[in-house]
Amino acid sequence: MNVMGVEKLLCCARLGVASFIKTYLAALLVVTVKGEMFVLSLRIWSKEPLTFWGNGLWQVNFILALFFTLFYYVNPNT
Repeated sequence: MNVMGVEKLLCCARLGVASFIKTYLAALLVVTVKGEMFVLSLRIWSKEPLTFWGNGLWQVNFILALFFTLFYYVNPNT
C-alpha cells in the first residue's frame, strides 16, 4: 500500500472508532438513566434507602451499553 492508501485507511478507522464511541456513550447514558429511574421507583415502592451507586449496580451499565452498541453495529437491520 502506498502512503495515500494508509492515510485513507487510518482516516476511515478514526471515523469508525469515533462513531462507535459516540454510540457507546449514548447507550451508556440511556442505560444509566433507565437504571436510575428503576431504582428510584423501587426506593419509593419499598420505602427503604436503596442506592444505585452504593451496591455496585453501576458497573453493569458499562457491560450492557457495550452489548447494545455491538448489537447495533452487528445487526444488519439497523
